[in-house]
Amino acid sequence: MLVVVGCSGGSVETGSTPAEDSTDSLTAQQVLSKTLQTYREARTYSGKATYFQKKKKKSEGVPRETVMHEMSLAVVKPDKIRFRMQQKYPKSRQNVSYDIASDGEITRSVAGILEDQIHETQSPEQLTPANFIPEPNIRKAALEVSLENIYPQLAMMLTEGNGEQVFPQDNRPRLLSNEKLGERLCHRVVMDSLAGKRTLWIDAETYLLLRMELPIDGQMATLDPEKRFSEYSVWIDYNDVWIDSEIEDDVFSMEIPEGARRVSKLVLPPTGGPPPELGKPVGDYSFTTLDTGEEITPESHPGKVVVFDFWSVTCPPCREHSPVLEKVYQKLKDNDDFVFYA
Repeated sequence: MLVVVGCSGGSVETGSTPAEDSTDSLTAQQVLSKTLQTYREARTYSGKATYFQKKKKKSEGVPRETVMHEMSLAVVKPDKIRFRMQQKYPKSRQNVSYDIASDGEITRSVAGILEDQIHETQSPEQLTPANFIPEPNIRKAALEVSLENIYPQLAMMLTEGNGEQVFPQDNRPRLLSNEKLGERLCHRVVMDSLAGKRTLWIDAETYLLLRMELPIDGQMATLDPEKRFSEYSVWIDYNDVWIDSEIEDDVFSMEIPEGARRVSKLVLPPTGGPPPELGKPVGDYSFTTLDTGEEITPESHPGKVVVFDFWSVTCPPCREHSPVLEKVYQKLKDNDDFVFYA
């Protein structure tokens, strides 16, 4: 599925009802193709992005909008890039941010929680979606969500070949009625996947992507397990977007702060000691499984050893213990005395 580029920043209501007939004579596939061609032919790109989440509790009836991430991107093909990502919510004592800079010769990367370390390596001759973040820990953390769900513009610019798909899981593209985003008239292309509907807002004149509503229907059991919300949506607005404009060289250089050291691989901080709860009885709990919808409580498995694994792909200790836990699971999964949940 090809990706589209959209309208300039603005504010409109999301979640409009799909219209089978568009006011535009183009087909959805033609709009996607024009967008993909626009990005592939672009020599440079620069812009900012804001990742929003909007929820409305049934008990309140008032939608609340939250900024989750702020990002910026500058690219000069074939080998210069500056990509920044800053988590804005939930608020944390840790500086959850990432900064990657390649000037065509040296690529430097830094994670906010390890700001005293600067990863440094030789820049690739040609940037690709797989190599533009060379440090593996930063790549896993920054791309916890796949690139097409963060910056599809970058995926379009760096992916070559007519057979490549920007949204490989999406299908059945179709046009909704054109809408204005700020002052720009946009084509709106909606696509289906197992995760839900993705809607792209594409500038009808420039074919630049300026808004992407993300598919989350398949995640609602996790996002809202207790069904507290009557509305839940996430989208990304792309603002200050420019293609084929001149970008100063200093945008792609990263200075090494005083006291920081250059490293070939980030050294992750040591994990803390065992928690005080270790060895103590577990309190009451209740949750619903994703596969069967069964409610699980302490009474569900009387007399058995129940293993709960709470994990995240951005958690270094989780990545370390997961292969070990997998071996334990494979050894005990057929033993009726043990039950595993992750």
